[in-house]
Amino acid sequence: MLRTIELILGLKPMSQFDAAAVPMFNSFQAAPDLTPYSALPANVDLEEKNGAHAWGGEIKMNFAKEDAADDLLLNEVIWRSIRGAGNAMPAPVRAGFVFPHPKVDD
Repeated sequence: MLRTIELILGLKPMSQFDAAAVPMFNSFQAAPDLTPYSALPANVDLEEKNGAHAWGGEIKMNFAKEDAADDLLLNEVIWRSIRGAGNAMPAPVRAGFVFPHPKVDD
């Protein structure tokens, strides 16, 4: 995407990765399609919130300042709100590079 923006603006690539990237030529056409579209109404309740007894509901976090909330705890609250309170979150992987490990049969 960055390479395409650089080409549209007439800029040189910022890095070798941009220079080697394939531009998104197939995403555009010569003449714009100005036919209007009909937006579909939302099929979920946009005002729905977690209940008072949801997992992590009693935990107080500081969202007034960036990065003040505990990231692991916040991730676990999000995980359990999506997957269910009984599903434990997997351990986080923090690495600049991910190396696949072969699966070992138990």
